[in-house]
Amino acid sequence: MKFKLNLFSKHHLQSALSSKGGTGYEMNPVRDWTIALSIATLSFLVGTTFIAFDFYTQISQAPKQEVTVTEKPMTYNEKDVVRYAELYAERADMFNRLREEKVYVPPPVEIESNEQEVEDAKPLATEEEEQYTDPAPEQVQ
Repeated sequence: MKFKLNLFSKHHLQSALSSKGGTGYEMNPVRDWTIALSIATLSFLVGTTFIAFDFYTQISQAPKQEVTVTEKPMTYNEKDVVRYAELYAERADMFNRLREEKVYVPPPVEIESNEQEVEDAKPLATEEEEQYTDPAPEQVQ
């Protein structure tokens, strides 16, 4: 299979295969890394600046909203505070008494059953339900 090369392709192929180093570009890792990191940093800074400017314009052009307060501010009511403090003290005393005292737990009650009563008990099904039987399934061959 033959390939037809134009003049541009022949020049690049010959320069890549020549012993002189091809295109004349010598690889320098420090320079290449410096260029790459500089481009990345510049791209990051430009993007960050654009986003910050866009955010600033959105915030500064937002319509101002007025807030109307419909509730009255809470006022200090000394009577309620005293009443709730007394209620809390009563509950704390009751809790401490219950925690310190032994609580009486009654023993479980045993229920005796009569076997005769269990045997004489009526079934839950009614007479109509007792008379109903499922039809015999047909045998499949």
